[in-house]
Amino acid sequence: MCCHSRVYNIPKPPLLSFITNAPRRSGSGKSTLASLLQRFYLPLHGTIFLSADPLSSLDLSTLRSHISLVPQSPVLFDATIHENISYGRGYSRNEVESAARSAGIHEFVDGLPDRYDTYLINGGSALSGGQAQRIVIARALVRACSLLIFDECTSSLDTESARVVHESIKRLVEGERKMTIIIITHSREMMRCADRIVVMSKGGIVEDGRFEELSKGGGELNRLLARGELSDGDSGEGLDLV
Repeated sequence: MCCHSRVYNIPKPPLLSFITNAPRRSGSGKSTLASLLQRFYLPLHGTIFLSADPLSSLDLSTLRSHISLVPQSPVLFDATIHENISYGRGYSRNEVESAARSAGIHEFVDGLPDRYDTYLINGGSALSGGQAQRIVIARALVRACSLLIFDECTSSLDTESARVVHESIKRLVEGERKMTIIIITHSREMMRCADRIVVMSKGGIVEDGRFEELSKGGGELNRLLARGELSDGDSGEGLDLV
């Protein structure tokens, strides 16, 4: 994989970045960039910096310990809700509950007969998609991460479940946050939360700026808005954003 000769600098928090590409079109580089940030592979050209440090100079295990990822489809294990959130790392009940509150799932879990000791089977098949994804978000938040990546985390959900997850993400990004957040999404509503939107096409950046600026300009984002190709929610259709 190739990162073109350009320096990408991931800003210090609390900047929230979105990276967008043309709707229903692969190859823009959004997923590649998300993988590069986690150093699943190195760019052939150019350099990625995390703050002032080249990503390639950082110890791999240390780097990944500072990154949390919420994937497209929630992955749960046949274990208790507490164990699913703590992910084998021995977090206390208070730490798990705090993460669940931030993810907007605590009230649901607290209302279950066994609360956080509720045992999930068949990958949490008894849960709705939104409930399962918010448990995965809590898993990402329980770690003291510096970079949080939402990789199209509502694209596999129905409209109502996606709306609930979006509300949880909005509460997170609008509150006091201590990490940089990168989101890949189809939602215009999510874009409005961003401090910065980066529009990508064919592996490169075509424009970047604030939503208010780009939506009124003459660039790619404005054209997509004019053609009605961005959704107000996220039902898996429309613009792909990181």
